[in-house]
Formats: sequence, structure tokens, C-alpha cells
Amino acid sequence: MGVDIVRVGAPTLAVAGVVGVVTLVTCVSITVSNHVYTGGIYPYFSDTGRDPPAHSVFATGLTLAAIGIAVGNVAGAVCYRGVLAEMIIPPIETCGCRSPATVLITAAGFGVLSAPCLALLAIFDTCHYPTLHNFSAYLFFTFTIVGFVCNSIGTGRMRKMAGGAMLVVLRRSVRAKAAVSSVFVLAFLLYLPIGLAVACTPGHVSYTDCIDKGLGEGYCADRRGAGGTSQNETCLWDYEECAATNTLRSSTQHICVVCILLYYLVLAYEVHALPAAASASRITPDESLHKGML
Repeated sequence: MGVDIVRVGAPTLAVAGVVGVVTLVTCVSITVSNHVYTGGIYPYFSDTGRDPPAHSVFATGLTLAAIGIAVGNVAGAVCYRGVLAEMIIPPIETCGCRSPATVLITAAGFGVLSAPCLALLAIFDTCHYPTLHNFSAYLFFTFTIVGFVCNSIGTGRMRKMAGGAMLVVLRRSVRAKAAVSSVFVLAFLLYLPIGLAVACTPGHVSYTDCIDKGLGEGYCADRRGAGGTSQNETCLWDYEECAATNTLRSSTQHICVVCILLYYLVLAYEVHALPAAASASRITPDESLHKGML
């Protein structure tokens, strides 16, 4: 069952979730305490990692989280497949496009794909590499959402065939995932489709305005013309014209990030608790048929 990799799965997923939350809180704290210009609004998460010293925290923390996500998802795939093989004697219906194992392995695959995207958006900031940063962010959200949907479907199917300790674990995790997913969906709708529809298109802060805001001549000069902007502009975004709607978007973006990290903490619980619960809840093929698995 790949015991060794499964053993590291729960800790790495838990570390990824905790490191991600700590990185978010630390970067926001540095940004606020240092009075970093973030367009006149509560900062988008990416803007908190734009300038040093927060960029080092942002890049290091999220890269570590990405490594944890990749390793944890591989361990999770091994765990789920092994658990399903142990649950049924002999191991049947663990293959096929509609089986829980296939759906959960697919979920893990998307989780692994999201990891390098997270690392790229962490390393390449919004000022000097806006296109690469934004493209990586969109891919990270896309892969993560698809992976979580597949995981929720797969564990839901596992719950239908489970009993005893296995059922207790899956009930807890499925309920926790449902709660986190509900908050995520609401925040995501406000962040992207609704938020983009109601927020005006922000412009870049001009070099002159950057100086007038008291950001420092050297600071403004370093950001002048960066990220594909003209020599009359800086790479800094100005959200002040639509401060309220952009604050809505930035706040809900933070909620989305926190929900993703919480979901991974739930997965850490599953990977930790499922192997032992499955061993204590093994069922026969006839029982599986009775539960509607086949």
C-alpha cells in the first residue's frame, strides 16, 4: 500500500496548509506595518508579496507549500487506492472510469499539476513578471478547483460503501469539505465573475504620481517601465477609482486562499485516519453489492 509514502502524506499536507496560512498572515502584516502601497485598498494577496522583504516570505512560504501539496497529493493517491483495496475482499471495482479510486487518483493528479503553478506565481511577482504571475495564478485556481471537485465526488462514493470506523472518518471529512467548499464557492463568485463585472479596470500609477505619493524616488524609478509598462508609468496598480469593489475582490480572494488551505488540512486528516479505519472496516463483495457499490 505504499506505507512509507502514505506516512508522509498527512504531515506534508498539514504543513502545506499551515505554512500557507502563516505566509498569508505574515505577508499582510509586513505590508500593513511597512505602509507598502497597494493601490489604496486592502491588498490582494499577490500585492503583499510584490516588494521586499515580504517577497522573500511570499516566495519561500508558497514554494514550500507547493512542495507539500505535490508530495501530499501523491501520497493521497496511494492512500486512497490502498484503502479501497483493503476495504473489499477480494479488491474489486477499484478500477474503471467511474470507480472511487480512478476519480480520487484524477483528483490527486490535478493537485500535483497545481503545485508548480503555485511555486511560479510565488517566485515571479506582479510587478516585474505580471503575465507569468497571472497565468500561473489562473492555472493554480483551475487545477485546484477541478481536483477538489473530483476528490469530493470520490470520497462521497467511498462513503456509500463504508461502514464502522471508515464511515465515521468519511462522514467527518465529507461534512468538513462541504462546509469549506460552500464558503469557497460564495467567495470565488464574488472574487472573479461578479467582482470582475462590477469593478472598473484599474490603471497604473504614473511615475509622477508615485513621487507625489511619497513612495521615494529610488522606489519609483525601480518600478518605472517594469512589467511592460511605459516609461511614464510604474508597475504599481491604482485601484482608488473603484476602491470599494476592488476591496471586495481582494478580501474574497483571501477567503478563497484560506479555504483552499483548509481543504488541504481536511485531506491531511483523511490520509492520516483512513488506512487504520479501513483495516477495521473491511467488507465482503456481497456487502459492497448491498451498499450499492456495484
